Amino acid sequence: MPTDPVNIDVNEVMRQIQERARRSVENGASGHRNLDPLAGPAQLARLRFSASELREALRRVSDLPPSPPTLRGRAGLFLIRIMRRAFAWRTAQMRPFQAALVNTIDEQLRVVESLALIVEKQSKTVESMRRELAAHHAWQLQESERLSGLLAEESRGRREFEAACRSSLNHLEHEILRRST
Repeated sequence: MPTDPVNIDVNEVMRQIQERARRSVENGASGHRNLDPLAGPAQLARLRFSASELREALRRVSDLPPSPPTLRGRAGLFLIRIMRRAFAWRTAQMRPFQAALVNTIDEQLRVVESLALIVEKQSKTVESMRRELAAHHAWQLQESERLSGLLAEESRGRREFEAACRSSLNHLEHEILRRST
Protein backbone atom coordinates (compact mmCIF):
# COMPACT_ATOMS: atom_id res chain seq x y z
CA MET A 1 0.00 0.00 0.00
CA PRO A 2 1.47 3.42 -0.91
CA THR A 3 2.65 5.66 1.90
CA ASP A 4 1.52 8.85 0.19
CA PRO A 5 -1.68 9.89 2.07
CA VAL A 6 -3.18 11.45 -1.06
CA ASN A 7 -2.98 8.23 -3.08
CA ILE A 8 -4.56 5.85 -0.55
CA ASP A 9 -6.73 3.23 -2.18
CA VAL A 10 -9.84 3.50 -0.04
CA ASN A 11 -11.39 0.37 -1.49
CA GLU A 12 -8.30 -1.69 -0.65
CA VAL A 13 -8.20 -0.38 2.93
CA MET A 14 -11.90 -1.11 3.43
CA ARG A 15 -11.49 -4.57 1.89
CA GLN A 16 -8.70 -5.34 4.36
CA ILE A 17 -10.77 -4.09 7.31
CA GLN A 18 -13.76 -6.16 6.20
CA GLU A 19 -11.58 -9.24 5.76
CA ARG A 20 -10.15 -8.85 9.28
CA ALA A 21 -13.65 -8.39 10.70
CA ARG A 22 -14.93 -11.50 8.88
CA ARG A 23 -12.00 -13.58 10.16
CA SER A 24 -12.63 -12.32 13.68
CA VAL A 25 -16.31 -13.28 13.48
CA GLU A 26 -15.50 -16.68 12.00
CA ASN A 27 -12.87 -17.42 14.64
CA GLY A 28 -15.18 -16.25 17.41
CA ALA A 29 -18.10 -18.34 16.15
CA SER A 30 -16.16 -21.55 15.58
CA GLY A 31 -13.47 -21.06 18.23
CA HIS A 32 -15.66 -21.69 21.27
CA ARG A 33 -16.79 -24.98 22.66
CA ASN A 34 -20.33 -25.42 23.83
CA LEU A 35 -19.77 -26.54 27.42
CA ASP A 36 -22.31 -28.70 29.13
CA PRO A 37 -23.04 -28.04 32.79
CA LEU A 38 -20.77 -29.91 35.20
CA ALA A 39 -23.54 -32.06 36.57
CA GLY A 40 -26.59 -32.73 34.45
CA PRO A 41 -29.97 -33.66 35.87
CA ALA A 42 -29.32 -37.40 35.51
CA GLN A 43 -26.01 -37.22 37.39
CA LEU A 44 -27.58 -35.14 40.15
CA ALA A 45 -30.47 -37.59 40.46
CA ARG A 46 -28.01 -40.50 40.82
CA LEU A 47 -26.04 -38.56 43.41
CA ARG A 48 -29.21 -37.81 45.40
CA PHE A 49 -30.22 -41.47 45.24
CA SER A 50 -26.76 -42.59 46.43
CA ALA A 51 -26.90 -40.12 49.33
CA SER A 52 -30.33 -41.40 50.37
CA GLU A 53 -29.09 -45.01 50.20
CA LEU A 54 -26.13 -44.05 52.39
CA ARG A 55 -28.43 -42.41 54.96
CA GLU A 56 -30.61 -45.54 55.00
CA ALA A 57 -27.55 -47.79 55.42
CA LEU A 58 -26.40 -45.67 58.37
CA ARG A 59 -29.83 -46.01 59.98
CA ARG A 60 -29.64 -49.82 59.66
CA VAL A 61 -26.09 -50.27 61.01
CA SER A 62 -27.17 -51.73 64.36
CA ASP A 63 -30.41 -53.35 63.15
CA LEU A 64 -30.72 -57.09 63.22
CA PRO A 65 -31.09 -58.71 59.82
CA PRO A 66 -34.43 -60.25 58.94
CA SER A 67 -34.67 -63.94 59.69
CA PRO A 68 -37.26 -66.62 58.99
CA PRO A 69 -39.34 -67.88 61.94
CA THR A 70 -37.56 -71.21 61.98
CA LEU A 71 -35.18 -72.87 64.42
CA ARG A 72 -32.28 -72.04 62.11
CA GLY A 73 -33.41 -68.39 61.89
CA ARG A 74 -33.70 -68.06 65.68
CA ALA A 75 -30.29 -69.68 66.18
CA GLY A 76 -28.78 -67.28 63.68
CA LEU A 77 -30.27 -64.28 65.48
CA PHE A 78 -28.92 -65.60 68.80
CA LEU A 79 -25.41 -65.89 67.33
CA ILE A 80 -25.69 -62.41 65.80
CA ARG A 81 -26.68 -60.93 69.18
CA ILE A 82 -23.65 -62.57 70.79
CA MET A 83 -21.37 -61.20 68.07
CA ARG A 84 -23.01 -57.80 68.34
CA ARG A 85 -22.25 -57.63 72.07
CA ALA A 86 -18.70 -58.79 71.40
CA PHE A 87 -18.19 -56.01 68.83
CA ALA A 88 -20.28 -53.32 70.57
CA TRP A 89 -17.16 -51.21 71.14
CA ARG A 90 -16.37 -51.31 67.39
CA THR A 91 -19.92 -50.42 66.35
CA ALA A 92 -19.88 -47.49 68.79
CA GLN A 93 -16.66 -46.23 67.18
CA MET A 94 -17.93 -46.64 63.63
CA ARG A 95 -21.27 -44.87 64.07
CA PRO A 96 -19.85 -41.32 64.49
CA PHE A 97 -17.55 -41.87 61.50
CA GLN A 98 -20.43 -43.13 59.38
CA ALA A 99 -22.65 -40.23 60.48
CA ALA A 100 -19.87 -37.76 59.61
CA LEU A 101 -19.48 -39.46 56.23
CA VAL A 102 -23.21 -39.16 55.50
CA ASN A 103 -23.22 -35.51 56.60
CA THR A 104 -20.23 -34.81 54.34
CA ILE A 105 -21.91 -36.49 51.38
CA ASP A 106 -25.10 -34.47 52.02
CA GLU A 107 -23.10 -31.24 52.18
CA GLN A 108 -21.24 -32.12 48.98
CA LEU A 109 -24.56 -32.85 47.30
CA ARG A 110 -25.84 -29.40 48.29
CA VAL A 111 -22.64 -27.79 46.97
CA VAL A 112 -22.82 -29.70 43.67
CA GLU A 113 -26.49 -28.76 43.22
CA SER A 114 -25.63 -25.12 43.92
CA LEU A 115 -22.72 -25.22 41.47
CA ALA A 116 -24.90 -26.88 38.84
CA LEU A 117 -27.37 -23.99 39.10
CA ILE A 118 -24.57 -21.45 38.87
CA VAL A 119 -23.05 -23.19 35.84
CA GLU A 120 -26.44 -23.38 34.14
CA LYS A 121 -27.04 -19.67 34.75
CA GLN A 122 -23.52 -18.77 33.54
CA SER A 123 -23.94 -20.94 30.43
CA LYS A 124 -27.14 -19.08 29.55
CA THR A 125 -25.39 -15.75 30.13
CA VAL A 126 -22.44 -16.76 27.95
CA GLU A 127 -24.74 -17.93 25.16
CA SER A 128 -26.69 -14.67 25.36
CA MET A 129 -23.44 -12.71 25.20
CA ARG A 130 -22.27 -14.77 22.21
CA ARG A 131 -25.51 -14.00 20.39
CA GLU A 132 -25.16 -10.29 21.19
CA LEU A 133 -21.53 -10.33 20.05
CA ALA A 134 -22.42 -12.08 16.80
CA ALA A 135 -25.18 -9.52 16.17
CA HIS A 136 -22.74 -6.71 16.92
CA HIS A 137 -20.16 -8.19 14.53
CA ALA A 138 -22.81 -8.50 11.82
CA TRP A 139 -23.77 -4.86 12.39
CA GLN A 140 -20.08 -3.86 12.21
CA LEU A 141 -19.70 -5.67 8.90
CA GLN A 142 -22.78 -3.94 7.49
CA GLU A 143 -21.52 -0.58 8.69
CA SER A 144 -18.05 -1.15 7.28
CA GLU A 145 -19.57 -2.07 3.91
CA ARG A 146 -21.78 1.02 4.04
CA LEU A 147 -18.83 3.23 4.99
CA SER A 148 -16.75 1.60 2.28
CA GLY A 149 -19.39 2.59 -0.26
CA LEU A 150 -19.51 6.15 1.10
CA LEU A 151 -15.72 6.44 1.05
CA ALA A 152 -15.53 5.07 -2.48
CA GLU A 153 -18.20 7.58 -3.53
CA GLU A 154 -16.33 10.40 -1.83
CA SER A 155 -13.06 9.27 -3.40
CA ARG A 156 -14.68 9.17 -6.84
CA GLY A 157 -16.15 12.64 -6.26
CA ARG A 158 -12.75 13.93 -5.13
CA ARG A 159 -11.06 12.52 -8.23
CA GLU A 160 -13.72 14.09 -10.46
CA PHE A 161 -13.29 17.41 -8.65
CA GLU A 162 -9.49 17.22 -9.02
CA ALA A 163 -9.87 16.39 -12.72
CA ALA A 164 -12.23 19.33 -13.18
CA CYS A 165 -9.80 21.61 -11.32
CA ARG A 166 -6.87 20.41 -13.48
CA SER A 167 -8.94 20.93 -16.60
CA SER A 168 -9.91 24.43 -15.45
CA LEU A 169 -6.30 25.19 -14.57
CA ASN A 170 -5.10 23.97 -17.97
CA HIS A 171 -7.77 26.03 -19.64
CA LEU A 172 -6.76 29.12 -17.61
CA GLU A 173 -3.07 28.56 -18.40
CA HIS A 174 -3.86 28.32 -22.11
CA GLU A 175 -6.04 31.40 -21.90
CA ILE A 176 -3.30 33.33 -20.06
CA LEU A 177 -0.69 32.22 -22.57
CA ARG A 178 -2.95 33.11 -25.49
CA ARG A 179 -3.62 36.63 -24.12
CA SER A 180 -0.01 37.28 -23.22
CA THR A 181 1.23 36.56 -26.74
